[in-house]
Amino acid sequence: SRYKVLKKSFIAGRLLEVGEEVEYSGIAGSNLELIGGGDAKSNTGSLVDGAGDDTGEVVTNTAISGSGDTVESSLEYLREQYTQLFGKAPHHNMGADKMRTAIDERHGQFESTCSVSEGNEDAVYFIVCRKVGGGEVRYIERLSSRLFTKTEDAFFVDSGLSYDGRNKDESSTVHLTTIDNWTYEGDITLTASNAIFKDSDIGNAIHLPYFEDEENKTLRCEITEFINTHAVRVTPNRDVPELLQDKPLGEWGFARFRFEGLQHIEGKTTSILADANVLPQQKVSGGAVSLEEPAVVVHIGLPYVSDMETLDIHINGQE
Repeated sequence: SRYKVLKKSFIAGRLLEVGEEVEYSGIAGSNLELIGGGDAKSNTGSLVDGAGDDTGEVVTNTAISGSGDTVESSLEYLREQYTQLFGKAPHHNMGADKMRTAIDERHGQFESTCSVSEGNEDAVYFIVCRKVGGGEVRYIERLSSRLFTKTEDAFFVDSGLSYDGRNKDESSTVHLTTIDNWTYEGDITLTASNAIFKDSDIGNAIHLPYFEDEENKTLRCEITEFINTHAVRVTPNRDVPELLQDKPLGEWGFARFRFEGLQHIEGKTTSILADANVLPQQKVSGGAVSLEEPAVVVHIGLPYVSDMETLDIHINGQE
């Protein structure tokens, strides 16, 4: 048997689990707050909105309000182990009388939430009130998927944006040629089948992944001269291996060092993940952030603190 539906009572402010009990051909339910030690109720007040998913375990992300406080909270429920984990994001905690100040100084206020089935998972959406450009705006925001296989795809920032320069078009190729030698000091030209280059790309790079000596490697070709929209001169970070010489290559990534479009978090300090590497935090200036080295996959957004408090340890047979 299994419960599949999470429901909430706005009257009682309780988080309930309701589902069909196949074995007994009936409907059953339980108060998840009581199983979890009452943490959701006692620490954050009454539930005002919630959303849940059903992907093997039940994970619900909720906006909880009580005594004038608003906080993004989460519950992970493993029914087979009768285990729950409550958590909250303290940077969204604000009193009703300080709401406007909190939106100015913090990241924003979560006002509503829902979940939508999308493929193999349930996506959780929020309506968030934020302070942008001196005024309040509301965004519909989606929690990033946790179903990723590559570390560079991990997205753990708030109000963030991503850049993905990996080539996803099989017909789009790049081609390295040289007029003298294949060393990192050679005169090497990189030609693209599509018009992808601009004169402002000086300092950016094309990354060419390859496998050699039982190891995954990447040739980083820094753009040093703009020739035309199809061709640039590059300086590789090492001698060009034979398997990348003078042939069309479909596996490549466009690495950039400057990222714009961040006006919504202007003046705020951001956390950055670039090609699976955590970089030093930077403050957004002029709606942009510049990296010391260009990267192919970049996530930039507001940092947050993950705070979890476990239940008390209980050993059978002991008081």
